[in-house]
Amino acid sequence: MTKILLVEDDKNIAITISYYLQQEGFTINTAKTVKEGIEKIKNNEYDLMLLDINLPDGTGYALYQEMKNIQEIPTIFLTALDEEKDIVKGFDLGADDYITKPFHAGELLSRIKNVLRHNIKNAKKELEKINWLIKTVLNIAKLDSKTLILAKNNENAYNLCLEVKNNFKAMCEINHANIEIVSNKEETINCDKKWTIEAMNNIVKNAIEHGAKNITIKIEENTIYTKIIIRDNGEGIDKEDLGHIFDRFYKAKNSKESSLGIGLAFCKSIIRNQDGDIRVKSSKKEKDTWTEFTIKLYN
Repeated sequence: MTKILLVEDDKNIAITISYYLQQEGFTINTAKTVKEGIEKIKNNEYDLMLLDINLPDGTGYALYQEMKNIQEIPTIFLTALDEEKDIVKGFDLGADDYITKPFHAGELLSRIKNVLRHNIKNAKKELEKINWLIKTVLNIAKLDSKTLILAKNNENAYNLCLEVKNNFKAMCEINHANIEIVSNKEETINCDKKWTIEAMNNIVKNAIEHGAKNITIKIEENTIYTKIIIRDNGEGIDKEDLGHIFDRFYKAKNSKESSLGIGLAFCKSIIRNQDGDIRVKSSKKEKDTWTEFTIKLYN
């Protein structure tokens, strides 16, 4: 059952909200002050908090900031103030929504359900990220211990690159990015197709996430090896980060907050376990930012 903390000093409002939400199947705990609210949060886990801004011993903003040091609770601010600065302040602190008093019970219920739905989606995304991390770390361990054996075959290099490009159709559309393949369509590459595509996917995904609008995948072949060169015009990599970019769990200066620092280490493991080589170079000069990964796999 969904558990909600209601922090409201107006007794009549607190009773009305509590009764209505209990009838809708929610479990409600109440507090009248900042101090009481903090104690409740310390001793209970909540799915949502309804938080009045004006409380007898302080503000809802102060309680919200203290709450974030204890546990993360999706929060809807209850306010008698409809001024933009008060609404903006709540959102700037990280609140999920607000509702202005007086409000209809149905509107409050609708906002509660919307916030809960949104946070369920976020929780699913976090779970997917954790699952990906576990699988990736396990695969790296298997590659290191040689229990994951890569099966190399002669593959058409253009078709392999085309499969990578097709994997990012939606992401390119959303981010207005373009992937171009430079190839005569006849080159071959001696590799494990599945895992080489996985390595290339990580590189292309990083490029788009770091602002690249144009990505070129170029194939070069000779009698000794085939090279796949992936170049993008994204924000580039700092010089001091280049030597560590393939280190496990390394986070460069321009890494996104959600970055786990394991994707490029996985790429390196995949390529090295095919007796190949992967290198990177980059520029962050003004009006000349780019990154270029070169994968070399021997025939």
